[in-house]
Amino acid sequence: MKLLFLTTFSVDLEHEHYFTINVWKALAAHMVDCCLGTVMIVREVTKSEIIRAESCGHPYYMLRLPLSMRSNEEALVSEMASFFRLIAPDVIHSNMAEGYDAKAASACGIPIAITIHIGGIICPRNGGDGFLTYKGTICHQSVSWKCLHCCCQNLPLSHLSYAILKAIPPKFMLTAYEKSKGRKPVFYFTAMLVYVHSIAARMRLTETYKNAILIAANHRLADILRLNGLGKNTRVVPHGVINYPRFPFTFNCGNEPVKFFFLGRVQYSKGLHVIFRALRGIDPNKYEFHILGAALSPDFKGKLYVKRLKRMARSLNVTFHGYINHDHLADYIKNYHVMVHSTICLEVYGLTIAESLAVGRPVLSTRCGGAEMQVKDGLNGWLVAPNDVKAMHDKICDLIENPEKIEAAAEYCRLPHPMNSYVSRLKSLYEELTA
Repeated sequence: MKLLFLTTFSVDLEHEHYFTINVWKALAAHMVDCCLGTVMIVREVTKSEIIRAESCGHPYYMLRLPLSMRSNEEALVSEMASFFRLIAPDVIHSNMAEGYDAKAASACGIPIAITIHIGGIICPRNGGDGFLTYKGTICHQSVSWKCLHCCCQNLPLSHLSYAILKAIPPKFMLTAYEKSKGRKPVFYFTAMLVYVHSIAARMRLTETYKNAILIAANHRLADILRLNGLGKNTRVVPHGVINYPRFPFTFNCGNEPVKFFFLGRVQYSKGLHVIFRALRGIDPNKYEFHILGAALSPDFKGKLYVKRLKRMARSLNVTFHGYINHDHLADYIKNYHVMVHSTICLEVYGLTIAESLAVGRPVLSTRCGGAEMQVKDGLNGWLVAPNDVKAMHDKICDLIENPEKIEAAAEYCRLPHPMNSYVSRLKSLYEELTA
C-alpha cells in the first residue's frame, strides 16, 4: 500500500505546522511505501511545476501553482489530478481544507482521508473562528444562508453588513462575485461577496466530502458533520502528539501565588476576555496569570481586541509574554501550575492542552469539543461551560483556596493521545480505505 501524505505548505515551515509535520515523520518511520506531497499556490511561478526532493528518507513532491489559478477551481482540480496520477498512490491522506483534493482524488479513483484541522472546512466563517456564532456561542446547525449573520461578524459594521446582505437575494450576490473575479477589489463590497460565495461553496463541499473519509478529532465536531449529512463519512480519531519531558510539580502550598497560564493565539474566539472578567475581585497577590502567545497577523478587529485585553488587564496580575518559540514552550510551562484554556468556539483538538498535560500541568478548560477528549473533570483538570464567567471565577477561587487540588490533579497528568497510537489508528483507516 502506497500512501501520499498531502499538505499545503513546505516542510521548511515546520515551526508553524509542527503537528502535521510530526505526523508525517511518524508515518515515514512506520511505513515503508509512503511519500510526502505539497500543493502550494505561489507568486513566484507563472505556470504549474513539480519539484522532486526527499523528506525523512521518502520521496517528496511539491506541486507549485501560479497565483492566477487560485480562482479557477476547474484548473486546480485538473492539475491536482495530474499530480496524483504521477505519484500513483493507493491512498491519500490530505490536510487541506478547500475540497480540491477530494475532487481530484475522486477523478482519479483514489480513496482519500482528510484530517479536519480548522472549522473552515465546513464553516463558512473560516479559520480559527470556525463554528463561532454571532452570539459568541458554539454552532449547532448545518451550513445554510443563516450563516450570513455569523460571517458578517468578521466585517466592519457587522450589523449593517448583515442588513444589506439579508436584503439582497443570494443569487444576485453570487453573480456579482463571479463577475468580480480578476478585477480590482471594491472596498467593503468585495469582502461581503466573498462571504456569500463562501457559504455557497461550503454547501457544495458537503456533497464533495461524501466521496472522502473525514477524520474528526472530537465527538462534537463529528456531530456537526453529521448535521451536514456526513455522519457515514466521519471517523473520530483524536490528534496524536509527540511526548514532552515531564517536569516535577513543585508548589509551596499557601506560601506562593497560584501561577495560571494561557497558551495559544490571542484572539476573541480563544476567550481571554472571559478569563479577565473571571479574575476580577480576586486578590492579585494570590495569583499570577501568564499569557504565552500573541495575535497572529491581526486585522482591525483583532487589534481592537488586543487593546481591549490590555485595558482589562490593568487592574489584574497579568503578564503578556508574547510569542514563544515552540521549542522553548516546556521551559516556560514547567514554571507554572495550571493551564487555562478558555476557548468559546469549537476547538478541533487543542494541542496546547495535550502539551500542558504531557509536561505535567493540569488544565482548567471550557467544554469546547477537543478539551473533553483530553481533560477528565476533577482528575487531570477541570471543565466549565464556555462563556461562563461565574463558573470560571468560582473554579479559579477554589483552586487558589485549595491548592492541594492542583497537586493531586498534576499526579494524573499524562499525554492523552501518544503519536504512536495515533499512527496505528491511521494505518488501520488506510487499510479500510484500500480494502
